Amino acid sequence: MRNNYWDCEKSRDDVGRDKAILKDIQQHKIGREKGIGDGVVNGKLWKSLGSQESIRVELQALSKDWDEAAENQIKVNAKMKKLKKKVEKVEKDIKLFTETLERWRSQKGCGIQHHSQAEEAAGRG
Repeated sequence: MRNNYWDCEKSRDDVGRDKAILKDIQQHKIGREKGIGDGVVNGKLWKSLGSQESIRVELQALSKDWDEAAENQIKVNAKMKKLKKKVEKVEKDIKLFTETLERWRSQKGCGIQHHSQAEEAAGRG
C-alpha cells in the first residue's frame, strides 16, 4: 500500500492532506478486514501465526493506534494553520513598523535640513 498523504505534502492544501491520510487509514482498515477474512479461509495460516483471537486483538490495537494518529495529525494541522496566521500577522506588523520608522527618519532628516537652511538664512540676513 502506498501512503497518499506524502504526495500532498508539497502543497499547502491541509484539507487535501487530511483527506489523503483518512483515505490511507481507510485502506488499512479494509486490508485488515480482508486479512481477517482470508485468514479464516486459509486456516493453516492462522494456526501458524497464533490464535485468531490474539491476532484480531493485535489488529484492533493497531487500528486504534492508526485512528489516534489520524486524529493527532488533524489537530496538528489545525494548530499549524493557526500559527501560520499568527506569523503572517506578526510579519505584517513588522513591515508596518519598519515603514513607519523609515518615514520618521526621513521626516527627521528633512527637519534637520530645514533647520540648517533657516539658520543659514538668519545668519545672512
